Amino acid sequence: MNAAAPSEIHGKIVSNIDVALSIRERQIEATWTVLPDIGVRVSEHDRVEPDLAVVPDGPRRVRDRDDVIVVFEVLSPTTRDWDLGWKRKAYTGLASLTHYVVIAQDTVEVIVFARANGFKKRTFRSRDDIIELPSLGVSLPVTEMYRRTGI
Repeated sequence: MNAAAPSEIHGKIVSNIDVALSIRERQIEATWTVLPDIGVRVSEHDRVEPDLAVVPDGPRRVRDRDDVIVVFEVLSPTTRDWDLGWKRKAYTGLASLTHYVVIAQDTVEVIVFARANGFKKRTFRSRDDIIELPSLGVSLPVTEMYRRTGI
């Protein structure tokens, strides 16, 4: 799939999540790490690159991972159906995945699919909401995702 370059707001949301999780990673001396631009092998023939992936800590010299714990995708108008359809199904098929988090970039809307509730869709629409990620031992306030975006 050929996609246009991400918008500035898209980049800011990705950066905000990366910073928030990286700070928490250090605070709790986590056994996981957050990585942008890592390939995720979702099947023998399919590979995708989420905006951010949380993986078990430790140096690995591989391009693709199949052991992601949490995946974050920022929606754009051209990828919304793809991210909420095919990618959701592909990611949630991974045995290691506990959460698939999809963030809108034109309004406050965070959609979370969690293994604990059968990957049923749960939507958060308030900056005051908090996304619980128990597999990481952290909570992620929605307001942090949208910090300095004007949204």
